[in-house]
Amino acid sequence: MAAAVSREDVLNCSFSCWHALFRPHSIPAWVLVLPPSFVAYLLADGIILPEAHYNHQQYHSVHTQDSEGDSGDDSSPWLFIADAPASDVTAPFSDFHAQLSNIMALHAPVFPKLNWSAPKDANWLLPDATIKCYTTSDVYLLLKSSDHILFDLTQMLPLAAQDDPDAPHDEKFELVLKQWFNINPSLEFRVFVRDNHIIAISQKDPNYYLFLHSMSHAITSKISFFFDSTIKNVFPSKNYVLDLYLPTSNNKIYIIDINPFFSHTDSLLFTWDELLSLSSSSSASSTQDFPFELRLVEKFNTSTFSSKKYSESQLPKDVLDSSTDTQSMVDLIKNWQSLMENDQSSDSDSDSNSDSNLNNQKK
Repeated sequence: MAAAVSREDVLNCSFSCWHALFRPHSIPAWVLVLPPSFVAYLLADGIILPEAHYNHQQYHSVHTQDSEGDSGDDSSPWLFIADAPASDVTAPFSDFHAQLSNIMALHAPVFPKLNWSAPKDANWLLPDATIKCYTTSDVYLLLKSSDHILFDLTQMLPLAAQDDPDAPHDEKFELVLKQWFNINPSLEFRVFVRDNHIIAISQKDPNYYLFLHSMSHAITSKISFFFDSTIKNVFPSKNYVLDLYLPTSNNKIYIIDINPFFSHTDSLLFTWDELLSLSSSSSASSTQDFPFELRLVEKFNTSTFSSKKYSESQLPKDVLDSSTDTQSMVDLIKNWQSLMENDQSSDSDSDSNSDSNLNNQKK
């Protein structure tokens, strides 16, 4: 069973659309329209950055703090990226690059995303494993390396056109730069809305937090009141997925994102089959005060949700493809073994030739 999504619902979840409605309840952000030349740069093969990749002194100190007296080396995963003179790379989109540089100079660090997605699957490329960007090169590296960004650029609008294929495709891609905001991950929740009612809430962070269970009633009450008073009947779609942050320091709730209600949005502690079987009138439990379930990570949770997030983005594609096909995995292992045997044979031949040459020299 798949979740259908309309063109209107997808476009309503584009950042500029919902942010204009809920600006007082969201993190400050700056939006730049992507010129076609920059979209072409993002879709092109290879990664060439438009300036010195990092403030190397700053990042070198971060990289070397985790070892005993290790002075670091050049094997860091972000150092293979080629630098190039800014004029070589940014000439086709020089005005856009200048605007981005000005924003970074005034407001860095920032959190980048496009209309719908953030490049969280590429966070392993930055030294602190976040998407906290200090330079334009940080932003370009994450955007160029992310499958989430590629999905936004190549698949989101075709999905939006499925229910209205004759509609004009004049939507603009945008780069959103949110002011960096230190979020306590334990207090971020994903809220699933169907027919303009909350049907489920999931903890977003995959770790277990004991204190959340004692706060569950307060969390559901706070989210329910905020939804009814602020979002319901204001956001134009009836089906969508909210990401909310509930800091304990004050009573304010922040809207982090609004996503389409479809299977490409992570269902977290629920499954999409579960969500699609729920209706706005169904009760998760007769003992609950709310007609929806808040689902939290249990102490002994062993589901796939507890695995390392976005780890699939850090593996070769042939490994990923074969992981769901037993025969493909067998063929892949055989190929690896064959390659290893060939390498060993080459090494043996090389050693034999070396010994022969040495003996000839002795004679």
